[in-house]
Amino acid sequence: MSALTRVPLVTGAAQGIDRISLRLAKDGFNVAVSDLPRSRSKLESLTQGIQEKGHVTSEPDVERMVEKVAGDLGGLDVFIANAGICKAQSFLDTSVDDWEDLFRANRRGAFISYRRGRGFRTDLADPFLSAYSASKFSVRGLTQAASLEFGQYGITVNVYAPGRSISEAKKNALHVDIAGLVSYLVSPDAS
Repeated sequence: MSALTRVPLVTGAAQGIDRISLRLAKDGFNVAVSDLPRSRSKLESLTQGIQEKGHVTSEPDVERMVEKVAGDLGGLDVFIANAGICKAQSFLDTSVDDWEDLFRANRRGAFISYRRGRGFRTDLADPFLSAYSASKFSVRGLTQAASLEFGQYGITVNVYAPGRSISEAKKNALHVDIAGLVSYLVSPDAS
């Protein structure tokens, strides 16, 4: 199957590692993207009109998003569960609400995305990112289990762990590298 006939869906596309969507489009994929409504202007700028709204912590929203992408674009071949949130603060300054928000978005969001769509990231802890690190570590285990269960159906599930970047220049270079990695992971060469 050529890239032109394959359809990837990228969640969290307007924030963070937005180069994934750009790279997949460059590779010839018909890319569908999703992000929160508050990121609409960034999403529109990124995709020039391709947009799907919903939140990965709501199973009905994810189900509607997947159905709409499949209906509008003729299927869904790649699901990149990129959506997540990160709030840098000390362990003692992290409130229970902050903790719950991170786990809901990062862990629950990945679980629902895997269930309804069938990729993800992270496994490096950092100071002031205790809740974020804990939520993302759980995604690694979820990804391993999902890959074992879905592999028998020819579905690959991968995790990518870029860590954190310090300078803006390093961040931009890292995002290009991550986009290249994701491009490889969704290619037939990575089967």
